[in-house]
Amino acid sequence: MTSSRSHPDRRKYQRFPLGLPVELRVEGHADALTVEVVDIAPRGVRFRAMGLAIVVDQRASFGFVVAGHDTCTATGRVVRTGDGGEFVLAVERANLSFLRFVRSLAT
Repeated sequence: MTSSRSHPDRRKYQRFPLGLPVELRVEGHADALTVEVVDIAPRGVRFRAMGLAIVVDQRASFGFVVAGHDTCTATGRVVRTGDGGEFVLAVERANLSFLRFVRSLAT
């Protein structure tokens, strides 16, 4: 993902680095894929998945368990792909546990 300092940051939410491996289900792939959550926000997640063919507009869902929280789940669509196997999923639906977990990262 390329970044340009001439464009202002339009993000509404702070992103939090995570480095968490999760299983991601992507349309067009028969099996779940193990990917890394690079960073996370209430409405978007950046993943890293080396050697996988992920394309813009693919729908995907994922979940994970973190101590002190119920299972966190979210679904959305890929809105950006970049170098190094990185891609961004715009979260369209997330359960309350997911939102609470992300909020807890800010404290």
